[in-house]
Amino acid sequence: MTQKYILTNYGYYKNIKTKKLPYDKGYIQKRNNTDVVFYKKRKDILRRDFQKKLLPIVIKAKEIFCEDLRILDIGCGDGVVLESLFDIGRTQKIKIKLYGIDPDNFAFKDIRVSAKLTKGVSEKMPYDDSFFHVVISSQMIEHLTEIQTDKTNKETLRILKMSGFYYIETPNPQSSLAKTKKSRWQMFLPDHLVLYPPNALAVLLKNVGFRDIKAGARYEKDEQINEIQDTFISRFPFAKNQHIARIGMFLFKIYIMVSNNGAITCVLARK
Repeated sequence: MTQKYILTNYGYYKNIKTKKLPYDKGYIQKRNNTDVVFYKKRKDILRRDFQKKLLPIVIKAKEIFCEDLRILDIGCGDGVVLESLFDIGRTQKIKIKLYGIDPDNFAFKDIRVSAKLTKGVSEKMPYDDSFFHVVISSQMIEHLTEIQTDKTNKETLRILKMSGFYYIETPNPQSSLAKTKKSRWQMFLPDHLVLYPPNALAVLLKNVGFRDIKAGARYEKDEQINEIQDTFISRFPFAKNQHIARIGMFLFKIYIMVSNNGAITCVLARK
């Protein structure tokens, strides 16, 4: 790992050389403006990806509750998850009331669907007990301290209905890509305070009272990011022959899938 991150006794990685940044002053807009074309395309790619990932959760929630759904996106930013959920509701003919909360309300203007948006923080959310059927947190908790993440998990448990779903995605510091690239891994960033492998995050959720916890990791492969290729080439730079490289990447893809070493930690839990 980099010299900035230490492995704690709890199994997660803590950045010891940075401080939490203020995210309420146009943070997402500033990030997007560093490469407008990339982030605009990235949002559309992720919107399609989240449709596939969240569809089974939404369908299961509808089967369990048999009523219109209320779904919250914590750290909604510019709305990629909310837009994916809108697509699911439209295509599956499921009525979903969308909610989003984020300290950076400057990003709300880029959200292209109807949702009840709130400027606020995840540690103290302005919602009633047992209000939501599903709560989602994508690429958010890595920006929090351990204490803030613990409070966020407890708050999520409070606002979820009994049997409701909590889905989290965050960078996996024990992924093959992280181990291969080490300090050069793209997710070792100054504004990432704590990074959670799947098992470490599952333990935290269990400790606050969640059940039916399923923890794993997925890899990223799309038009912009090819985690398999990136990892393989970094690990085996001598594999220049295209035919050999193609076979090698195929086998490496199977290894990452079987060993649960993808770059994104994914955890689904229920109240």
